[in-house]
Amino acid sequence: MEHLYSYHKRHGITAESIRFQYKYRKVLYLVGEKDTKDFALDKSTSAMRQGSNRLERLKVYFNYLKHYYGKAITKYQSIAVVSNVGHSGKALMHSKEGRRFILGF
Repeated sequence: MEHLYSYHKRHGITAESIRFQYKYRKVLYLVGEKDTKDFALDKSTSAMRQGSNRLERLKVYFNYLKHYYGKAITKYQSIAVVSNVGHSGKALMHSKEGRRFILGF
C-alpha cells in the first residue's frame, strides 16, 4: 500500500483508510484441512517463516490480524477449515461453509 494508484489519491483513499475499513469487512477465510502439500507454494525463507503450508499460513495470518486489530475483528472475520478438502477453490466454494457465507444458507 506504499504506492497507491492515482485513482485512490483522487478519491481520498489512503493506506490508513484502507486499514481502518478492512477491520470491519465481513470476511471468511476458507482453507482445506488437507491443504498441507507444497503444490505451487512459495518456499522462500520469508514465506516459510509464515508456515510450511497454506493451512498453517492462514492460521498465522489470522492470528496476526487479531494481534494487529484486536480480538474484536472476530466479530466480522473468521476462518473455516473445510474437512476432507485440499487445495481446491471449487471444493471450498461448494462446501457447506462456503455456501453459507456466500449464499446465506
